[in-house]
Amino acid sequence: MQGSLILRDTLFIAGFGILFYLGIATIVADASIIGAYGESFAQMNVHVFGYVAYTYLLLLMVPLFYWYKYHGDMNRRLEMTGIFALLFFALLFFQAMVVDDIYRGALVGSIVDFLSL
Repeated sequence: MQGSLILRDTLFIAGFGILFYLGIATIVADASIIGAYGESFAQMNVHVFGYVAYTYLLLLMVPLFYWYKYHGDMNRRLEMTGIFALLFFALLFFQAMVVDDIYRGALVGSIVDFLSL
């Protein structure tokens, strides 16, 4: 039991740190501050997700904290994961339908273009 608690704590801290670093890297996107990997990740992230790229990594900390804090029913966890995933994809589709510049997002923008023909 003690080993699983340590593993859960370690995974939460590592996940939080990675999400925080990548979120800040997307916002800053300067190699002198965040490093070459952070800059290349930021450029790819903004190209693929558009405006949503600036917020989704930092907002993913909410379900990560939920998974860490409430270790109860697995069905409830999977239900919340599905809710967050559907909300994320709905936000991406909304952005692809509204925005017309380079911040549209290549991932869902190509799907919207295909469906609108």
